[in-house]
Amino acid sequence: MSRNEVILFVDDEVNFLSAMRRILRREPYKAIFTSDPHEALKIIEKDSVSVMLTDLRMPKMDGLTLVQKVKEKKPDVVCIIVTAYYEPESLQEAMDSGKVFCFIKKPWHSASEVKDAIRKAIEHKRSRSI
Repeated sequence: MSRNEVILFVDDEVNFLSAMRRILRREPYKAIFTSDPHEALKIIEKDSVSVMLTDLRMPKMDGLTLVQKVKEKKPDVVCIIVTAYYEPESLQEAMDSGKVFCFIKKPWHSASEVKDAIRKAIEHKRSRSI
């Protein structure tokens, strides 16, 4: 991994974004954080985002809708859903369609769970680009 990789985090919970910022400050990629899904779409347009992690339930736009819009604009972005609300049918459908790479349940057991998912998502993106 390198600083060329851009990881976008979208969550309406500011405390979650702050925790992610602390956990990932020494990771070898650029991390961008926003609490607004509409801002996330603007970021996707201007930055070369490799991986997006998004909350499932947000007031302005739900995570699956955000993933759909991201995939329409930039189909190569690898998307991860982070959620405290496990909705097996909709998540499985999104994973089966290839729009969602994986999901992480909040609260996670360790920071390495999130770091590992990001690493695997970056590897997945690179393997598709070959």
